[in-house]
Amino acid sequence: MPALVLFDRRTIFSGDDLRCFTKLHAIWRAFQLILVCGMIGVHFYDIKNNTSLVEDFHKCQESGDLTTLARSGWILLDVYLFSSIFLCLVSFALLASMHNVSSRGTPTDPRARRSLVPLCYFDIIGNNFLRCSLLIIGGLCIYSAEAYCECFSQKPDVHGLQALRGECSFWSPFITMLYILVGTHLVDSISAMLTLIYFTCRFVPQVKIVSSAQRCAILMRCCFGCSSLLTCCLFGGRQAVLGDFAEFSVIIANYLNDNGILDLTPSDVLMGLDMVRRLRRQHRLEARERLIRETTAVDVVLVAESNDKGAADIEAVGIPKPTKLEEKDSSIIIDGQRAQSSLPKSEVLSVREKNEIYVMAEAAHFVVFAHAAYTWVSYVLENPVTGFCSLTYQILRQLACFQSTEKGTIKGDYLWRPHTVALELISGLSSDEIIYATFYDNAHTIPYFIAVDHEWKTIVVAIRGTLTLESVFADIAIVPTELTEMGVKCGFDGENLYCHRGMLQIAIWVYEDLSRHKKLDVALAKYSGYRLRIVGHSLGAAVASILSLFLRPKYSNLRCLAFSPPGCTMSENLAEAVSDYIYSFSIDDDIIARMSIDTFEELRDSVLEMICRVKIPKYQVRSLARKFDLSTVDGVTKSIEETLYDKDNVRNSRFKDQLEEFWKFQTDLKASGSSVKLCPPGSIVHFFRTRSNRRIVWKREGFRNSQSSLDPDESGKQRQDKKNRLYTPRWAKRNDFERIEISSHMLLDHDPIGVKLKIQKVAREQFALQDPFLWDELEYDSI
Repeated sequence: MPALVLFDRRTIFSGDDLRCFTKLHAIWRAFQLILVCGMIGVHFYDIKNNTSLVEDFHKCQESGDLTTLARSGWILLDVYLFSSIFLCLVSFALLASMHNVSSRGTPTDPRARRSLVPLCYFDIIGNNFLRCSLLIIGGLCIYSAEAYCECFSQKPDVHGLQALRGECSFWSPFITMLYILVGTHLVDSISAMLTLIYFTCRFVPQVKIVSSAQRCAILMRCCFGCSSLLTCCLFGGRQAVLGDFAEFSVIIANYLNDNGILDLTPSDVLMGLDMVRRLRRQHRLEARERLIRETTAVDVVLVAESNDKGAADIEAVGIPKPTKLEEKDSSIIIDGQRAQSSLPKSEVLSVREKNEIYVMAEAAHFVVFAHAAYTWVSYVLENPVTGFCSLTYQILRQLACFQSTEKGTIKGDYLWRPHTVALELISGLSSDEIIYATFYDNAHTIPYFIAVDHEWKTIVVAIRGTLTLESVFADIAIVPTELTEMGVKCGFDGENLYCHRGMLQIAIWVYEDLSRHKKLDVALAKYSGYRLRIVGHSLGAAVASILSLFLRPKYSNLRCLAFSPPGCTMSENLAEAVSDYIYSFSIDDDIIARMSIDTFEELRDSVLEMICRVKIPKYQVRSLARKFDLSTVDGVTKSIEETLYDKDNVRNSRFKDQLEEFWKFQTDLKASGSSVKLCPPGSIVHFFRTRSNRRIVWKREGFRNSQSSLDPDESGKQRQDKKNRLYTPRWAKRNDFERIEISSHMLLDHDPIGVKLKIQKVAREQFALQDPFLWDELEYDSI
């Protein structure tokens, strides 16, 4: 930055972006130079070793069969070859100068690159004129070559490379290289013409037919339509295309609106993203080390207690006590009863806390129901090799056996019942255990099912997440909506409580559907004493949490397990109010759990801040990072220190002034409209990617150390176990999800199959739970 301005037109490149262009351009010119040298070598070889060829040339010239232009072919060829060499040498000198100048300065200090504009003008005007001229001369050389070949072979109409190589095979290498060289100059000429058109053909930018918000709405409508067509309407799209994108388009337009203040290029944004990723990697590594220390401290406490040792033994090890969260009630609600924790809640979930074991057991068990709500799509993806065949076999088997369900139990499924069969296969439920299921899906409805789980003595309501374009349309209806009306209807005070509008509309539909068919009431009456759990993943998790708020006044033993809920589900005051009975589970860098207007604004502002703080040339940002070990806190810290100015010591620059003006403009823009901060619901369990360094075993009679890893002669098997433990469950604060973590797995961490497998793996390996994860009926070992 700033963007290069040539012929009074702003380009999408900045001066320090031309390094890559000059390298590619130099390779292209080197290829041309090699062709020219090859042609000269072949030409002199033929003159020296093929005297008959020279005599034939003279005969053709004296015969009078050639035109004047054809006779001058030799002269044209010499001019063409030596002009090509001259162009390559001039280009090399020019590119070297451009590369050198482009490497100077920093993204926010372009003064050292002032001489780059004259060099660009010389390349665009002078060199492009020479390239077009060479194309014309090269074409005349080909014309002369065809005329001479007709003379040699005594055959008329010898045109094209194939004909020349067939009739004048002795001339084949030279002619082939000539055609390739002329082809490269044709590419150069096309590039020159496109450049000329770009800088001379002016579209009037001042005339705006539609606003930026309307353009955004049109683009989104096109994206939905194309997605629907590309997927053969398998995942819907008809209602989504016809939906109203006005509100979301205004949000996007305001988010991108800089009022013409900022002077940025795409490469600046990519560099800023890279620096944001590096800075957040530093924070993650620090958090990882802290959690590992806390896990170690907890494990040492367990070892000491199991051996009847006191605090003195723990202190002798030299490990700090577990970090405590800010003071709050550490008890949880189990079936309407408050179970008090035996000690203040630490950040890491511990096997010594039965309440926390219960949370993990519930998550590991009921995540299967949230996964099953995706039915056949999830089943095929989880079993990519055998899934389709297995599902088809089960469908045919049920059709052959004339298996049917009670009328009114299953709605919206096809005649061959693929959704129902896949639901049974994933969840392990029988058809009798599925109380009700609906698979209708549009912008304001969503598939869900009610089932009875006899092992856990629980009635489960599972809601599907985002799968179709209609559910995506519900996701982007992000405007916060107050719950006053629903509060009156359901029996709670909804004043100043807000939810995501699209998710709220679906939750209201599910609530009204439950009230209409009353299957849930009948099931709870039939199975007296059974618990009620509402679960879901992604959009389903958000709908489940809002639905739980509606049903909680009626069902006091209700608990909601929200897996990977969006970060824009409900307002912060509401999220805190429901934390006693709603538990959210998020995997590491899951972007959906951090997705809200505020987090994207924070990401935008962080990227702009990084651009402003960079103190080295842009090309060195990536190369400098390779000199440090970015897997350690020290390595990342040193790379940041070498790349960025200190936050409080940023040098004054034109971009810094632009940035301050932009932030003021965005603040005023945001103040002009109503804004409610949305966040994930309830108490949050975050599965942070770390590595355990302990293996503790707990029996009912107490804890014992299984060949404690304090022993330097620890077995290889234990070391492998430690290496495989990638996730540590921790109680997260809501502000932990106020920024987007940029990583290669931020999308994969949201995958429902991966969420299920990761949660269950932690439950098995770190909490000694086994299917069906009944927390109060198992002995805990191999923790």
